[in-house]
Amino acid sequence: MLRVDSSKPCKIIYAICKHEYFSFLIEPHVVQLNPNGEYSLTHQRLFTNTAEEFADCLDDTDRKLIKILQETEQSHIIVKHYKKPIRPVEFFSKIYTEDLYETIRPKIEKKLAEALALLPGKELCVMSREGYPAERIVKLADEPATVLFHFRRNETETRYYPTIKYKGQRIEFMYKGADIICNQPAYLLLEDVLYYFEKDIEGKKLLPFLERRYISIPKSSEKTYYEKFVAPLIEKYPVYAQGFEIISERFNAEAILKPVYAEGGVSQIQLLFRYGQSVFAYGDGRQVSVRIENVNDQYCFYRIKRSIAWEKKKF
Repeated sequence: MLRVDSSKPCKIIYAICKHEYFSFLIEPHVVQLNPNGEYSLTHQRLFTNTAEEFADCLDDTDRKLIKILQETEQSHIIVKHYKKPIRPVEFFSKIYTEDLYETIRPKIEKKLAEALALLPGKELCVMSREGYPAERIVKLADEPATVLFHFRRNETETRYYPTIKYKGQRIEFMYKGADIICNQPAYLLLEDVLYYFEKDIEGKKLLPFLERRYISIPKSSEKTYYEKFVAPLIEKYPVYAQGFEIISERFNAEAILKPVYAEGGVSQIQLLFRYGQSVFAYGDGRQVSVRIENVNDQYCFYRIKRSIAWEKKKF
């Protein structure tokens, strides 16, 4: 493969690619420019020890990005998780497991999130399957999109699906070949636009709907589903419901001191807060809490917004 000539016009780009084992990554590349200013087919991956050859193309943000993204590179990850010398093909065939992926991927995504925060103003592309880093140019959304989760309950089932709006307009993302590039925080690549979201949405909340319209929960499972999934979702995200009610409540909070006796140990005082009929422990991390009532098969979710700043003053 031809090397990029640093004495001739070239440009730094950042390429979204899908690793066979690690899923989506972002790689920094330098691409030689043709006389007309378009990308040529000559390119090379950049690392911290090779980037300064192209110092005329770099700024401090590029240097930070190259350093961050180098920590997601295959050889770096292998060395970090397997101390003995090993060829990649052996690592992936003999050492790599689904459990190891679950350990590695969140660390990769932490680095991706750092990089994505620095990418506005940089050239972002999609890499081809053959490894060409500038197959298509990607636009990074210039403001967060919003997600609204919908529930429709009837006599036999509850249907659940999300909708997405960007700049006030609903965007269609189902059956569009979209990809979740990063799970937490979620980044959605859709028709060469990379979207990010308000409310720290997790990508796994959107992933099932890239290739389906809705999820159906049969009535026989709804009680468990409402308690374990719907209530926590209402605590964190905007939800629109048909077939059950969501009522937002506000109360003046009351601090409560509860003695906790430990036989043979050290007794303690626990700080609690009462909002209406509900009582919460201090420091449980929830800004909104939800309780469920079911009367004659009519579900109601009571959404209680807590005064976290006020609670902290009472601590």
